[in-house]
Amino acid sequence: MLGNPRAHAESNSINEVLPLEVQLDLHMSELGRLLLINDNVGIIDLIARIRSLDAEIPNALYFLEATALHKTGNALASQDRLLRYLQNTGREGRYYEKATELLLTVRAEAAIQETSRKENSEKKRRQQIEAEMKALSLRTREAQRLLAQVGFPQTNESGTLDQTTREALAVFQVRKNLQVNAKITRETIEKLRDSVPDSDDCDTLAYRASKPSKISINLADIAYQLAVPACNKALRLYPDAARFQIQYARSLLAAGRASNAKTAADSAAQLGYKGALHLLGQIYADGGLNDKNEPDEETALKWFLEAANKDDPEAQMVVAAYYENGKGGLKRNSTRVVEWQTKAADLNYPPAQVTLARRYINGSSVSRDYEKAMNLLKSAIEEKYPDAYYYLAEMYERGRGTKKDKATALKLYRQAKQLGMEAATAKIQRLD
Repeated sequence: MLGNPRAHAESNSINEVLPLEVQLDLHMSELGRLLLINDNVGIIDLIARIRSLDAEIPNALYFLEATALHKTGNALASQDRLLRYLQNTGREGRYYEKATELLLTVRAEAAIQETSRKENSEKKRRQQIEAEMKALSLRTREAQRLLAQVGFPQTNESGTLDQTTREALAVFQVRKNLQVNAKITRETIEKLRDSVPDSDDCDTLAYRASKPSKISINLADIAYQLAVPACNKALRLYPDAARFQIQYARSLLAAGRASNAKTAADSAAQLGYKGALHLLGQIYADGGLNDKNEPDEETALKWFLEAANKDDPEAQMVVAAYYENGKGGLKRNSTRVVEWQTKAADLNYPPAQVTLARRYINGSSVSRDYEKAMNLLKSAIEEKYPDAYYYLAEMYERGRGTKKDKATALKLYRQAKQLGMEAATAKIQRLD
């Protein structure tokens, strides 16, 4: 039993200013009382306090502590105290027989607890290593993500500090007058963060997607009167941020300033930024670089292909269109059209997924496959792409690849309309 809490309080209130021998006598008296009431927790606590005194203590306390520890289930600590007692007293100890008997009793249980302790210790060690590695990986991924935005597009967000990342870090450190060690130091990561804002008005007005699953603002939809000054300001504040160079160039092209747009995009294109390469293709395709305003489709295709081969889905869809229409010196080739659209869809680019899904629904240049079509549309829906809701709704309405389901179709049409798909309005009115 645990005994009276008041007794513990009295034991703990022993005046430490008393002479050492008096303190020891009082503690021993208290120990006797605790032994009488079988307060094992109190015994363990009190013996620990007695041991902390700068005085010689009886070896018998090791045995008494071992007994209390055993009764509270701590066989491993009990074994330790018993071994100390037997080492100090040998066969002459007062509790020799009881100690040896108890040692035989706790040995097996202590072995189990020791194994468990080692396993827990190893588990904690592994968890600590995993936590440290995860933290390092997250820090590395952040550095790589930021480096990719400040002039090092070849830096992949892998979480591994590879040679490409080290080289980029070293160049960035030189550029910012930091200690050059190719490591992700606190100063380096802070400078990287300062170089790339999370968001800006330039993003809102002239956004160019850097991830395949995201959708850029169409050039025709860019409010260039606002976007040009906003992106110009962003560039002044964050001159290393490549996305602002590209979005500034897009704003200029939307404003009909093709020559200025090309100048703005050139540096990012030379570094290999996909968005800039694609934009140069758009500039030549729009024909604003010559007096006659005639498109230069062959030069445009060269830039589109360069971006497409770097896995830019927007450029891949343009290349597909060039094959479909026989532009840029290409012959019409439906096989190549499907290949490039598939590449863009495989990158999870929603417009490509919907375009390819419609091919599978209609059997256009591919074998009709409703299952593939449905999977593509569902993938595009994950990115809230309105067209995907609309065409999936049609599949449920008409029972293509699934049973006809008016309720599901109506729900999907409504979601498409909420996302801006006006064509869904007539469908809703007809089904509702």
